[in-house]
Amino acid sequence: MQRMKPLKEGLEGKDIAFVYITGPSSQRGTWENMIPDIRGHHYYVSGDEWNQLSAHFNISGIPHYALVNKSVAVINPRVGFMNNARLKDLLPEHLND
Repeated sequence: MQRMKPLKEGLEGKDIAFVYITGPSSQRGTWENMIPDIRGHHYYVSGDEWNQLSAHFNISGIPHYALVNKSVAVINPRVGFMNNARLKDLLPEHLND
């Protein structure tokens, strides 16, 4: 997530949201201490919710990156560890989706 910081700063003001979701595998106290330093929307979900998300996005490990548009349609379920330059090119392509 630290490596994405320059990307997020470069996209500031654009209609893009960074959403971070974690579940019971993360200790809640540790998560709560980390999120103030990571700009974006943060959600701590239940085990059942995590299982549904894992199935929907085919999550096999964390971190897991996916690109979802405003209509909650999955554009790319496995963005993976693209470099920031490629992500910076990819994200604006879908701003109006």
